[in-house]
Amino acid sequence: MPNDSLKNQPRILAFDCSGEILCVALGIESRCEEIELRGNVHASKLIPSIDKLLGSHDTDVSKLSAIGVGLGPGSFTGLRIALATAKALCWSANIPLIGFSSLQAIAHQYDVEGEITVMQKSRKNRVYAAGFFQTKKIIETIVNEQDCEASQYFQNHPSLGLLVGSALSESRVKEDLEDAKPDHTIPMDTNRSLGQSMIDLCTRHFEEKYFLDLHQVHPNYARPNQEVVNRPQPKEKVV
Repeated sequence: MPNDSLKNQPRILAFDCSGEILCVALGIESRCEEIELRGNVHASKLIPSIDKLLGSHDTDVSKLSAIGVGLGPGSFTGLRIALATAKALCWSANIPLIGFSSLQAIAHQYDVEGEITVMQKSRKNRVYAAGFFQTKKIIETIVNEQDCEASQYFQNHPSLGLLVGSALSESRVKEDLEDAKPDHTIPMDTNRSLGQSMIDLCTRHFEEKYFLDLHQVHPNYARPNQEVVNRPQPKEKVV
């Protein structure tokens, strides 16, 4: 059944390679279709997944309204693959590029109003973390993306709201959670798919005509030990 939030939407292809899951989604004909693959398959499966989704609707990149890409934080290699692919497709088809926070896309999977903290697995007992505030109309960043220890994040940001993400299954994070007091924790179960969440975010950007400059956009690697690293990407507002 078509989702009401996707009615009259532009045709948008969106993908994210920041984490363990490769997600490719196509918002088209009032619905979202997606492919999710686990494992280290981003380099080998991204283009075939894009071709499969477009082919299933007898369409191609030139017929899209825009392409959306997850800018991270996350895997260094995955982010580079995703952004390079997105830029090449946009350049060849002369269509706009939309960027979104990979952590914000995860937060938007949860149909709740209020504060949401996302923690994804990083390296060496670290996490990629950020805080968001969501209502029925908007979702905005209130704590910028960072690569840190969970205990450090909990200490600096005691207000967590709903705490979600893949890092919650890590034993070290579970230990740190004993001293933190989130409203609720939900490691995996969501109200909407990641693909639908990505398309929702990209559609909002498209409607506001906020597109990225292909020559200036870079992945957000969220360098360790930097509290505020997610500066807004250069944007062009097309009138």
